[in-house]
Amino acid sequence: MEGHRTRYSPKTLLNLERQVNRMKKDIDSSSLAEVVDRILDKGIVIDAYVRVSLVGIELLAIDARVVIASVNTWLRYAAAVGLTELHHDF
Repeated sequence: MEGHRTRYSPKTLLNLERQVNRMKKDIDSSSLAEVVDRILDKGIVIDAYVRVSLVGIELLAIDARVVIASVNTWLRYAAAVGLTELHHDF
């Protein structure tokens, strides 16, 4: 059985491998950029209420709202839920 010969030199194959790796990296980074762009455009809101009680006595209550969005998206959300209104307790 004869040995398998390629018509490409090792240097050419190495260059092709590097180009493929660069293209994969570009594709991965563009996908990440698209995901980040979509998150900032649409926004993510995590609203949580945690209450810890022992024998019917409330020990700890946490009301948290985490928002990851662009400023424009946050302002639209805040206006929709009434967070842009100023409240003064004097």
